[in-house]
Amino acid sequence: MIRIVFLGLLLLLTLPLKLSAQSVYTWEDEQGVVHFSDAPADDQAQAIHLPDVDATPPAPSYTPAQPIDPPAPKSTTEPHIALQVTLSAPHHDQTIRDNRGRMTLEVELNRPLSVDEHLQLLMDGKPYGAPSTKTVWHLNNIERGSHTFSIQAFGFGKVIASSKFVTVHLHRASVN
Repeated sequence: MIRIVFLGLLLLLTLPLKLSAQSVYTWEDEQGVVHFSDAPADDQAQAIHLPDVDATPPAPSYTPAQPIDPPAPKSTTEPHIALQVTLSAPHHDQTIRDNRGRMTLEVELNRPLSVDEHLQLLMDGKPYGAPSTKTVWHLNNIERGSHTFSIQAFGFGKVIASSKFVTVHLHRASVN
């Protein structure tokens, strides 16, 4: 009984050695097809020995990251141009006849608005609508009579430019 246990243990210990002997045989048949096998098929088979399965791959090599150079300051800085706002349409003292109370206001700027700048339409001295970056306003259902319009440009919450006041007379047909 002890002999059987001893032989069994010896067999179990030698089995991994046989399995880890990683030899692969390769040969080419008559049709030119290359074959691979773990047992040689004939005398022309060539043995290829593979590395151990337990072989560890090489440690990865990393190169340290290179710091990004800050962008070079601009050598030629653009001079800041003061914004000028002109209400180009309608003209001062113009009369508009529209029974629906519609009118269009157009603004001309001497330069594009920057990111932090916006325009506010003033009608009769009060803000009309929300501040925006558009240069054309389409107004609807304005009451008949004379109205004054102006445009204010804001930058960082402060008025940086404003147009001259333009008076417009709106005539609507009245039903008596």
